[in-house]
Parts: sequence; structure tokens; C-alpha cells
Amino acid sequence: MLAGLLAGCGSQTDSVSVGLDEDARRSPAGIYETTVSFATPDREADWRFLFAQPVEPGEPARVVGYNVNTEGSLGERAVVGQYRAGAAQSLNGSLRFYDIVSEIPEDAEDDPDTAVDESEQEQLRRRVRPLSFNGIFDPREAFNVLFTGQSVDGDNIGDGTIDGRYDENSYERLSSLAAIAGNWREPDQFGFDEAQFGFVDDGGLAGSAPDPVSERLCQYEGRLDIIDPRFNVYAIRMQQSQCGRPPSASAQPPARSMIGLATLRDIAPGDSPTEAQEMLIVVGSAPLFSDGSAEARVFRLQRSRTP
Repeated sequence: MLAGLLAGCGSQTDSVSVGLDEDARRSPAGIYETTVSFATPDREADWRFLFAQPVEPGEPARVVGYNVNTEGSLGERAVVGQYRAGAAQSLNGSLRFYDIVSEIPEDAEDDPDTAVDESEQEQLRRRVRPLSFNGIFDPREAFNVLFTGQSVDGDNIGDGTIDGRYDENSYERLSSLAAIAGNWREPDQFGFDEAQFGFVDDGGLAGSAPDPVSERLCQYEGRLDIIDPRFNVYAIRMQQSQCGRPPSASAQPPARSMIGLATLRDIAPGDSPTEAQEMLIVVGSAPLFSDGSAEARVFRLQRSRTP
């Protein structure tokens, strides 16, 4: 499995405690458990958000989020974007909201005597819609922001609020490329590999995962980088190829640049990062293509037990 890239995990005995300087204590960066409330229609959903400091000086600070109640690629809802912390603990930013919807094309056969089964008429379509948000944060405690959905061809996600509670136990852990190195997989409901990724000890990655829309097998190459070794959030950038919607029947599907954040999960108190058995990756395509197409992927990976 991805034998040319993979390497085994190295041992590590780093302490999981981190020291916070004043800048870190006053930063909105962190992992947050949140409630997203939509004004219209009136509903709530549980989301997890990751805020990170800029990877390089001059770059915007990244933020990603995903709906924790949706499993698998179809129905996955995610946001990827950037944020800025201003004066008086203000917080604002811009996001892209990604999801996949199932719809019946307008030209589908509607004659009850000749129509095929409705499930065979349905087609999957990606959507991406911009959001802006602003509000305040309480360092290492919480944030509360209002978001405004911007209409795209009349398809508006609406307005609402995001209320987040800081997750110290998940965020304030050392990050380590040695903890990432090795094979990771995302099983389907029957236990078979849905996605496979491999990481080498310098952060390089390769992987594959099925595309829920085109049903092609996506290929990934890229890298994962430590942002701040004191904290359990990583920057990730990768190229997605061989899947998605091609510009014509004879053309190859477009390659997409995907950026986002990752974090290790399932680390017991007192354990080093190398003991983590789960990894979360949230990435979104950038930039948008000229036809407006875009996509995001949420990978919930488990450490593989096989070489």
C-alpha cells in the first residue's frame, strides 16, 4: 500500500505538556467544539472547528470546520477559509461552505410508464457558497460569531451564529511528524478501506480515496507541516488528480490544489503524539475553477496495523 512513500513510525517520548507564552494565551487559535445555529430554516448542528496561526509570515491564518454528525463523503459538510483577530478580541473572516446534494435533473424522464427508478435519475452535485463571519473570542475559552451567507445564483445558505467552546485537551498537545509517519486508512461501513494515505517522516504524503460524485479514484500527493510544535494542529496542502468533473468527455479530470488543516485524535492523557490512533483532515479546493466548481474532503483516518 503506497509502498514507495510509506515509512514506519519512529519512537518518541516527548512530554505532552506545553508551555504557553503570552501571545499563545491571547490567541484565538485552537480546537473548538461548536453549535452552529441557522436562522432559516431554524435548526442547529454540532460542528468542530480548527483555528491555526499562519503557516508562513504574511500568510492568512487558516480555519476549517466540519459537521461532526455526517459520516462519509456524501452529505459531508465542511468549511475552509481564513480569519483575522483584531482589536478588543474581535474575530472576523471569510469561509467557503462546501457540500454535496442529490437532485433530479430537470430533463429527467417524468412519464410514469417509462420512467426509471427515481434513485437512478438522481445526480450528485457539489456546491460551494461563501460566508463571512464576525464576533468576539475569549482566549482559551470560547468564541461567538455571527455568519452571513452570500447568495450564489439564488442558492443562499442563510445567516446564523457559531458558538464555540475551547478544547484544551485536544489542542494543547505537542505536534510531531514522527507521530504522523506511517500508513493510515478510512474504513467504510463494512470495514474495507475507503481511503488510504501514507506519510513519510518529513511530512510528505500520498494517498487515494474515491470521489463520491464522479466515482473515480482520486489520487493525492502533497505534504503536512507542523505549524507550532506545541499544538496539535498541522497545515496540509496536496494536489488531487484523476477524479472530478472533466471539461469534456475526452479530457482528463482537472487537478485541484487542496489546502486545509489536520489534527491527531484519540490520544490518551499522558501519552505522546505517537500513540494517536486517529487523524482528522479537512481540506478544500483553491482556487475555484472558472465554472465555479469546488470541493472539500473530510478524512477520518485510523492508523493502519499492517506494514
